[in-house]
Amino acid sequence: MGLKRRPTLGVSMIVRNERPSLPHALETVVNLADQLVVTDTGSEDSTPSLARRYGAYVMDVPWENDFSKARNQSLEALETDWILVLDADEQLSSDAVELLPRFLAETSADVLALPHLTVSRKGQWVRFEHALRLFRNHKGFHYKYALPERLQYKGKRALFPLPIHHHGFSMPPEALTGRVKRFRALLHQQMQDQPKNPIFPQMLAFSAFWSGKRDLALEMAQKAWNLARKAPYEPRSYLTAAFLQAAIYLKLGRLDQAIRLLDACEEIDPDYLDAKALRVQWCQAKRKPDDALAVARSYLDRFKKLLDHKAEVLSTPLYTYGLAGEMALLSAQDHFREDHDQDAHTLLDFTLEHGNDNPLCVAKLVELVLKQRDLSTLLSFCRKHYTVAQLWNQSFVHLYKRKNLDALRKVIRERNQIAQTAGPGFDKQSGGPFLLSAASLAEQLNQQEQAMDLYHESLTLSDPPRKSVLRLAQAYYHEQRYDEAVQVLLGHVNLNQPDYDVLGLLTLLHFHCNKDRELDKAVKLASSRMGISTALPLSTPEELAERIHELATRLWQQDWPSAASYYYLLETKLRPQFMPAWKGLAETRYAINDLDGAIAALEHTLTIQPSRGDLWMLLSHWYEDQGQDEAASLCRKKAEEITIFLVKNQLMQAENAKSLG
Repeated sequence: MGLKRRPTLGVSMIVRNERPSLPHALETVVNLADQLVVTDTGSEDSTPSLARRYGAYVMDVPWENDFSKARNQSLEALETDWILVLDADEQLSSDAVELLPRFLAETSADVLALPHLTVSRKGQWVRFEHALRLFRNHKGFHYKYALPERLQYKGKRALFPLPIHHHGFSMPPEALTGRVKRFRALLHQQMQDQPKNPIFPQMLAFSAFWSGKRDLALEMAQKAWNLARKAPYEPRSYLTAAFLQAAIYLKLGRLDQAIRLLDACEEIDPDYLDAKALRVQWCQAKRKPDDALAVARSYLDRFKKLLDHKAEVLSTPLYTYGLAGEMALLSAQDHFREDHDQDAHTLLDFTLEHGNDNPLCVAKLVELVLKQRDLSTLLSFCRKHYTVAQLWNQSFVHLYKRKNLDALRKVIRERNQIAQTAGPGFDKQSGGPFLLSAASLAEQLNQQEQAMDLYHESLTLSDPPRKSVLRLAQAYYHEQRYDEAVQVLLGHVNLNQPDYDVLGLLTLLHFHCNKDRELDKAVKLASSRMGISTALPLSTPEELAERIHELATRLWQQDWPSAASYYYLLETKLRPQFMPAWKGLAETRYAINDLDGAIAALEHTLTIQPSRGDLWMLLSHWYEDQGQDEAASLCRKKAEEITIFLVKNQLMQAENAKSLG
């Protein structure tokens, strides 16, 4: 008795301008397919040549606004035992290479339904359905209808559990907009040709809903639902239209209209999950927590059967797939109240497995755990699900908002310990923002020692945050620990490409450390980056002061901290009587809301040049900002006196000139 022959598999695709997404699709089937046929309907990019590089036979066919016609032409070119239909923005599960050939050899079915998961642009699952994508060849199976194309077949149907992932929403916005426009135009044409077919207004309703056109979505959904309840259509296949209406009514607060539609859905299909999910929201809106909990548990029971592939093939898509985690949270909350912690933890595990791409869902989990239990319980979940980035992120955000610095440090410590041994699924480089935010919080709470510890810790990362470097150097500078500040900067900053504020601080530090040669180098480097000639020598303090003042003036509009550093260097060391430096320092301090420092600098400016009426008037405004009305009044009076003196002086000069003339 000979070995049983392995069934052959062909892959059929229709494409048009799919250069960005096509490689991802082909990579998932190239080692699986015995024959690969790509039907191109008019690409203007390199899609055809790219497909050929993967060994595909490329057919060029004209686009006639008919998906079924293009698909059928592709099917005719395949000679294999089985055919898999895949789109360019889809990817077959990686386990298919190992499992699919064996399954095809053993199954008695003629058509296989595969789980089909659509992913939103943010990476969240937004739609689940069973798609008839895999079927026997040479049976006369074919597609019908221009859009949506429907497989026409006879024979036994079964479920194959490996999913297809659809990433159509992840394409660039311009490409997605163009595709949606073509899709809608074709739907409108089909609706005109077949005005009593509910499928077209139903699809238009969802297209309008995702585009934010709620009124149009409601109109089309109502039309589809009314048509679907008339023969010869099967209402079970058009429950989506009722679900969409109910979802819109819930958002509008029209609860009575929403529940009537949900009741109608339940009469047709008691297991319809989308209606159950909306019923939970309706119960919560009506403040019926016990009813909401009961429906959520019913949803979860049915959902788990879908995951275990024990449910029958779905007759309508599931749009609330991404809400399963929130249903589990609702049930977990009840278990916590009843002290059934093990059951609660099982449900939270389920949430992190099926809702980890939903930030809102994970945030609710963090809040629930901390409210019902404590930080140690949350940390145990972080350890168990350490690759779920959202769990770390939302834990940190929750504690940061509540200014719980001690708890934040525990989360960071836990994360750092895991990072030492974690595998490739863990993002070891994202610890910098956590440390930086915690240090910033410590500064807000006036816990400077903790802040410095956290900044120091961030410097141990392979790519330390720039702000950590600068803040540590600034802290050392204010403590007059100049050598340590220089070491921090030079150890973590590329001097060939530093930021302006780093250059400003380096200039100060080198001056205080009496490293004249390094000071000259830093100033020249900063000058070069600001477009200031570096050919001039800097051999005298006056020349150095002029260059630094020019730097500060250039930097003032774009980088106040650097400008302040340069002005400070001028005022304290190089040219104490250089009035423009003091005025610049005053304006810079005012710009960064250091009003006391601004007033002090401006007062010193006026000791150098007391006849500047404009500066006296500016000082009066700043005093007013501080509520020092008496001082402001004196400054205004001084400004007026100077103005009157200048006017009289100008008149006198004019009279003298006239008399001389």
